[in-house]
Amino acid sequence: MLFKPGNWNIEGSYGQTGSVGTPNIQVKLSGGTLNLPVKNSKTNQQAVVSGAGIGFAVGLSMEFPLSDVLNYTISTEEMPSTGIGPIFVKNGEPGQNPYKLEDLGGFATVLSGAGGAAATNGALSIIFWEKYAVESCFENVKTCNIFSAVAETGLMLNPGTMSLAWINAIHAIGFFTGIEATTDIANVGASLHKYRLWT
Repeated sequence: MLFKPGNWNIEGSYGQTGSVGTPNIQVKLSGGTLNLPVKNSKTNQQAVVSGAGIGFAVGLSMEFPLSDVLNYTISTEEMPSTGIGPIFVKNGEPGQNPYKLEDLGGFATVLSGAGGAAATNGALSIIFWEKYAVESCFENVKTCNIFSAVAETGLMLNPGTMSLAWINAIHAIGFFTGIEATTDIANVGASLHKYRLWT
C-alpha cells in the first residue's frame, strides 16, 4: 500500500478566505488562512498547524451579481469541524516512524468542495502535504545537491511532468470537514489552495 495510517489525526479546522471574481457562474481568485488542530494518537501531543495560502475557486451562486463579485468566508474554533480518519503517511517516508509534528509543516495543497444556503456552508476537504527538493535544501544545506534539487523541483513547471512530480512530492494525506459562514446566500462549488504551513 502506498500510504498507511499514521499517528497524527486532524481534530478540526478553522480560518478565513476572501475571493474576487465573476458573479453567479463563479470563477474566483482567493487567498486566506488555515488552522488545523492536530493530535498524536500515541503520545496525545496536541498542536495547531497554521498557514496562509492562495488559490482559485469555481462554482455557482444565487444572489445579486453586484454583491457577488467579492466574497468572504470564515470559520472559527467554535464552529463544528472534525477530521476524518488519521493522517495517511507515504510508505518509506523518512521520519514517519514516528512521524513528527514538524513533518506537518511546509507546503500543502487543499482541495475542497462546499455548498450551502442562508449564508452557511458545509465543506469537505482533502489536504496533500508536499515535500520538494529545494525546500529540503534549506533544512539541511550540507547534504543538499542544489543542482539536482532545482532540476527535480523544476519538473513541477513542465506540463508534461507536472502531475507526476506533484504526486511524487506528496508525503501525507488528510481529510476534514467543517461549517463556515459566507457572504454567499446560496452556492455550490470547489476550490484549490496552496498553503505554506507552520507548526
